Amino acid sequence: MAHVPCYVSSVNITFALVSSKTREEIFVHAKEAENFAIHFRLLRKEKGFTQEGLAIEANVDVSTIARIEAGRQNITLDTIFGLSKALGVSLKEFFDFSLP
Repeated sequence: MAHVPCYVSSVNITFALVSSKTREEIFVHAKEAENFAIHFRLLRKEKGFTQEGLAIEANVDVSTIARIEAGRQNITLDTIFGLSKALGVSLKEFFDFSLP
């Protein structure tokens, strides 16, 4: 199955050529990623962390934090758990964002 990188609003989306996703579904995914990136950045700042400080506390590379905030990073469960613990928030709060 071939994959094609597609860039929408600086969000890297990869989808299969054989995928049945519509342009609207891809746009919604891109908006969700962008909104999560904004939410994550605001949450980090609200908790008083710099990118570097959060990276140290969560044991991830600072470039990972930067890519998450730019909407260009798909994060693993290990990273999600580490970031939510470092931020002192529940997983529910970590993902509590909505589309405008």
